[in-house]
Amino acid sequence: YLKNNSVEKLLNDLEQTDSLKKFFWNPLILASFNTLPEYVSADLFVKLVKKGTEYKKNMSIILSDNNLNDLFIYNAVNYLNDKSVKMYLGSGVKKINIENSIVQNIEMENGKKEKYDYYFSMVPNYSLLKLFDKDKNSQYICNIEKLRSSTIISVHLFFKEDLNFEIENCMIGLVDTVVQWIFVKGKRHLCIVISGADFIENNLTEKDNNEIFKICLNDIKSCLNGFNENNVMDFKVIKEKRATFIPEVGSENFRNKQYSNIENLYIGGDWTDTGYPATIEGAIKSAKICSDFIINSKN
Repeated sequence: YLKNNSVEKLLNDLEQTDSLKKFFWNPLILASFNTLPEYVSADLFVKLVKKGTEYKKNMSIILSDNNLNDLFIYNAVNYLNDKSVKMYLGSGVKKINIENSIVQNIEMENGKKEKYDYYFSMVPNYSLLKLFDKDKNSQYICNIEKLRSSTIISVHLFFKEDLNFEIENCMIGLVDTVVQWIFVKGKRHLCIVISGADFIENNLTEKDNNEIFKICLNDIKSCLNGFNENNVMDFKVIKEKRATFIPEVGSENFRNKQYSNIENLYIGGDWTDTGYPATIEGAIKSAKICSDFIINSKN
């Protein structure tokens, strides 16, 4: 049942009320899957709920004072530097050269070829396809081009004068609006987030930035008492058109395993087969699986 049906059908079959769906399930699904319930596999949804409620401590919601670079990136870079790992930042890979199911080397954009014992790919599925010889893609990876994408739109608002918020670094959730989340970044900075924008307002993604800005202003004015739109000094709209894959029914068939048919190549990323949706946690889990493969192969 779960593998063949959407979350929308699951919630209806479980006789969840309209209010419960509106105020609890739908915001949870948007936040976790970046799309609407009708486009989410019930199987993946149930697995996520089980994982999230497995331990009491998992039920805590933590909002960090730091950004994601501080939380994940800088510490990792420092660790690698301490281990004398060479990092080539800003050096793109043009092609993965394979012979007899083994990566012989990788060709860099500057034309130089690099050869190593093991290779990890942590790029999005649509980028990975470009690194292989086109005629050999199907031999090494599953039909990852069939994973559909969903958009996240972020609108940054900058203000002339301080906003009347006593708490910084907080998050506000909205219901019955196009805008779903407001992140208070500072006294003069709000970040507005719209998940699954492709499925909202007749495809909000295709609307121009000024129209998106006006929609956000109207929503904020209707929800935040005393909000003064004349205080807005500037805005910036960011459309991540391929922010996440859509975890619809059958999408698990197009999520690559971390261990490929290529002996020394391991494939990670939030879109790979992790049992999670396209989240940071899923990406980290995929990297752990890749590392474990090598460690276990040496034992």
